[in-house]
Amino acid sequence: HGHKDSHGHAHGEHSHGHGHGHGHGAATGGEGDRSSSSKLPPKRRSGCMGCYAASADPFALQEMIEESKRMEEEPKEPEMTIEEKNSKKIKAVEATRIDGKQFFQKGDYRTALQIYKRGALICNGIYDLSDELWTVVQEHEVVLDVNIATCHLKLTEYQEAIEKCKMALAIDKKCVKAHYRMAQANLELLEFEDAEKSLEKARECGLQTKTLSAMRQKITEARKEQRKKTRNFQRKMAAKLASGAA
Repeated sequence: HGHKDSHGHAHGEHSHGHGHGHGHGAATGGEGDRSSSSKLPPKRRSGCMGCYAASADPFALQEMIEESKRMEEEPKEPEMTIEEKNSKKIKAVEATRIDGKQFFQKGDYRTALQIYKRGALICNGIYDLSDELWTVVQEHEVVLDVNIATCHLKLTEYQEAIEKCKMALAIDKKCVKAHYRMAQANLELLEFEDAEKSLEKARECGLQTKTLSAMRQKITEARKEQRKKTRNFQRKMAAKLASGAA
């Protein structure tokens, strides 16, 4: 008991075979005898309680030991089955639809977009489902894809909206809203023929007559406006060419 190494650290009756012996002159004189490798101290290994105790707060060390014991003694919660995990994920997807809608209604389309995207991502991480639950997840994913497309429309990101509509239609080719949103995006891009095609598919899938008529009117007016702009541009160009020739 009570012997000290060259640093003066008090060790117990067991040395653990780790001598610290850095030899600053107190034990060997000067820088220590380096002529013989046998006198070199053994390499200190990490993870040794004896070495740790020499420098650590003994109270903190005791707390760590007791906490480790408590963790080992605590009963472990049984691991969830795949069915339970999937049920939890489906609830999370439903929550993203609700939360996203709240932000959308406030006009915070960017936040709504991120929430809807998270829901779609969760859908893609659900597997080993029964046919019935698989249908439920697919329905959620279609709705989320259309909601994402709608956010892109509000943010004037029309090409992204079209891509999301295509993803929804890859799951459900009769999704009225996906066809309609695609028609809206194509109209904004002045792709009138594509807009009319998407609108016609929406009609075939059951788009309400009132909505259909209103959208057709918008396409017709946008066509006329675009033609008018084109004619005006052509007149200006012709005038410039004529003045240049003169």
